[in-house]
Amino acid sequence: MIIYLDESGDLGFDFNKPKTSRKFVITLLVCQNRDAIDCFRKAVSRTLKNKINHKKGDRKVQELKGTGTSFEVK
Repeated sequence: MIIYLDESGDLGFDFNKPKTSRKFVITLLVCQNRDAIDCFRKAVSRTLKNKINHKKGDRKVQELKGTGTSFEVK
């Protein structure tokens, strides 16, 4: 079993700052077999290759960020 964990939001909750998020989200993805793990890894790799890193010479992105990703890629 492999568990992927990701968080999004602001732990500080300083609502006086203009860009402070009002929510904090934790997401878990639990893969209980090798086929599921391989499918998710392949899907992420394919998305990075075909949608993000397809231009030659640009810096290679290793991680998708929701705020910096276009709606089409999401």
